[in-house]
Order: sequence, then C-alpha cells, then structure tokens
Amino acid sequence: MKKSFYFDSFGEPKKKIKHALFVVEALDEDEVLVEMRMFPVNPSDLVPITGAYAARIKLPKFIGYEGVGIVTAVGAKVPQKYLGKRVLPLRGEGTWQTLVKTKLEYIVEVPTKISDVDAARLYINPLTATLIVNRVLRIKSGTKILLDGGFSNLNFLFLQMLTKIGCQVDAIARSIESKVNLQTYGCQNVFSLNEFKANRSDKTYDYVIDSVGGKTGQAAFNATRKEGTFLSVGLLSGEQIDSKVFSQANKPKIELFYLRHWNAKLSNQAWHFMLQEIMTAVLQKKLLLSPNYAVHSIEKLENNLELLQLHIKVLIRCHPNNS
Repeated sequence: MKKSFYFDSFGEPKKKIKHALFVVEALDEDEVLVEMRMFPVNPSDLVPITGAYAARIKLPKFIGYEGVGIVTAVGAKVPQKYLGKRVLPLRGEGTWQTLVKTKLEYIVEVPTKISDVDAARLYINPLTATLIVNRVLRIKSGTKILLDGGFSNLNFLFLQMLTKIGCQVDAIARSIESKVNLQTYGCQNVFSLNEFKANRSDKTYDYVIDSVGGKTGQAAFNATRKEGTFLSVGLLSGEQIDSKVFSQANKPKIELFYLRHWNAKLSNQAWHFMLQEIMTAVLQKKLLLSPNYAVHSIEKLENNLELLQLHIKVLIRCHPNNS
C-alpha cells in the first residue's frame, strides 16, 4: 500500500486536498517504483487544484511534480542495476506519495553528494530558470530585467543566472526580509508595489519575468519597453492580468512559459543533459538553491494543511531518517 495525496474536485487547495492509502498497481515493463524520501510543496503543485487547468485534468489526480527517492522495484525490461539507486522520479504520477511509478526514461540519478533537501527541488525551478534565460528569452549581457514575486525560490535562481551574465536586475517585493535578501544576492533596486507604481511610469525594462499576475503583473507589464519581452511564468496572486492590458497599442512581445510544453519539445537526451548540467552546477556551488525552506514530516502534512500557506518553501520528509 502507498500513502497518497490527491484531489477529486476543484477549489481552494487546503479544502480540496485529500489523503488515503492506495494499492500499488503492477509495474509496466518499462517502469520503476520509487520509495519517496522527500518532496517539496510548489505553487505549480497547487495551481491545478484551483481548477486553472480543469479542461485538461482528469479527476481524481495525485499531486506533485518533483521529489527524490530510492528505486525499490523495476519492470520486466528494466535492468536490475537500477534497484537501490537514488533518483528523481519525474513526469509520471504525482510525487506527493510514499511510492511513485514512472518510466525508466524519466528517472534522473542523483549524485551522493547532493542532499535530499537539494535533490527534492532540482527539477521544477532550476529547469524553468535555465530554459527561460537560455532558450526562451536568450538574455544577453547589459540588459535590464524586472522580476516580481519577491525572494521566491525561482527568483533566487534567476538572480544568480542574470547577474552572472551581466544584467541589471530589479525586483518587486512585499516584505523587508525579501528586499534585504534580493539586494544581498545582487538585485540593484527593490520596490514595493506602491513604490514601483510611483517611480516607474516609464517603460524601462528589456525583459520582465512575471510570477505573480494580477495588479503586480499589470504594473510590471506597463514597465516593459515596447521592443522588450514580457514573460508570464506563474500566478502567485491567483489572479490573471486584465486582458485589456494586452490589447494596448505599442505593447511588448508577450510570452507564456509552460514547462510541460518544453518537456514535450526537448528530446529525452537534451532533457537529461540539461538536468545533469544543473546537478553539476549545484555540486560545484556555481548554482545555489534557496536557503529559505523548512522540513516537515508527511504526518504533519496529513494533519495540518495550513503548511501550504507558509511563506517559506516547505519540504516534506517521507521517512524519519532522511537527510
């Protein structure tokens, strides 16, 4: 049996998430079974529960897109050498479970020197940031970038990558703590939303990366140069930008980023290569993952879904002896 978190109707995540024990179905010949050690709570895990993508979601659905665990069983055509490997079980069923199935081609072996805390969050944010900077926007040195969403885990990665390239990075943040952290890691100017609206009436930025949507996203959009690019990567506010904003004259180029589209576009070889590069950068400390996190047990998540609303990255430990 496996313990699983799932949803069978749409609405507010903390009201719709359920957990139960399920029978583990037999493996297909090209699948592996992974005993999960740790998984993160990401905004991308929760947004589908709200109904944002209801048209393409079949209910009930297991939750989660990333995490780390140990291969405990393999299908008939999977070599036995994979048993006992510590891996990321990606692009299969939801990872908010104690046991997860996925295809052999979608597991990524994790070096022993990378902790579970880092391994569990190696996929969604690092791959998203890498693709946006290098493939989608192809950002060059000397450009001006605006990030909203404060000192999020994703923005922490963007900030490292963009300052290394030689960009000027500004940000919109809500808290003093976020402002201090952003400036510590190289952000030139950090504004509250009100400060930003008051001080940035001109179209200043070559690239704007919007993680928030709503009024914040609209203000960021209005600060994008008409020759620039506005990219939407998330809806932390839970609100769309008013569609009228996008119909104005002299608007910048508008991009929407969906990781699933890039997963479908990349060859399996290219996808694995990018993840290996990310792991190498983390091992060599050329790319840091956010220090802003808290680890809780899976039992605590079962009994307290208020964890979903913490203003800090939450990592769920599936077994008490995990690092």
